[in-house]
Amino acid sequence: MHLLRENLALKLMSLALAIGVWLYVRGEEKPVQILSVPLEFQNLPPDLAIAGDVIESVNVRVRAPEVVLKNVTPERFLARVDLSPLAAGEQLVRIRPDAMRIPPGVEVVRVSPEYVPLRLEKKVTRELLVKPRIVGEPATGYVIGEPRVDPPRSRVEGPESVVRQAREVLTDIVRADERTAPFEVLVDLTPDRTGLRLTGAGSAILRVDIHERYVTKLITGVKVEPAGATFAVRFAPPAIAVTVEGPPAALADLDEGSLAAIVEMAGLPPQPGEYHLKPRIVFRSAGLEGKVTVRHVSSEEISVRVMPRRGR
Repeated sequence: MHLLRENLALKLMSLALAIGVWLYVRGEEKPVQILSVPLEFQNLPPDLAIAGDVIESVNVRVRAPEVVLKNVTPERFLARVDLSPLAAGEQLVRIRPDAMRIPPGVEVVRVSPEYVPLRLEKKVTRELLVKPRIVGEPATGYVIGEPRVDPPRSRVEGPESVVRQAREVLTDIVRADERTAPFEVLVDLTPDRTGLRLTGAGSAILRVDIHERYVTKLITGVKVEPAGATFAVRFAPPAIAVTVEGPPAALADLDEGSLAAIVEMAGLPPQPGEYHLKPRIVFRSAGLEGKVTVRHVSSEEISVRVMPRRGR
């Protein structure tokens, strides 16, 4: 006991120093690892939007016992940034280690970068046309007609400067290789500028018209005929030439007897005189309406002479 009491203060100091060194060494023995952690912005004011490119992850230096680090993955971490107190303009926000989501037993040593630049702008909306994207060539002898999108317009939302630059909303790319018939397909929609989002439906119906390559045909001698006339009339010219366009099969047997130039007489005064009326081209053959289109007529107006009644 006498030996234990000798230099007691010195011995106690030595013991404390040894414990301190042991604790220090134990702390230094904890492995350190650098992880790429996803960055999440929270509580953005509803009337604001983030403009421009923003980093999506940060490097986080963490320390933990080796047994803990073995089970650590980046998915268990999340770097949160609270944007609720911010206003529009250029901002520099700090990534606070104490606001991060981390697994138990892990200590955040450092975040890089510690500060992230942001530009916040007023959030606006705008309606844009939907542009179909069709690639590839149909089968030989066929062409692609005017495509239709339903709905034809879509509304986007985002930072004011980006929305002003936007021109259209794009559909998925649709291939028309070797097709010979019209088709429709459901397509996803995407704004033509990054940083925007759709506020309405994210998809649309794209209808693509594929038909035979159209040809034209000149038909002469198409007779001018009255409609609704209760008195004698004379036409000049009595027949006209009509240029039509359509599929080759539909035009093959088309002749002057397949068409008529109808002049509407309803409402025309019955007294003798000369009038100028526009003819209406009709197809006599069934099934041609909608397939064959009138492209040109040789006389835009027909001279109509109302003849005097006999006996006067």
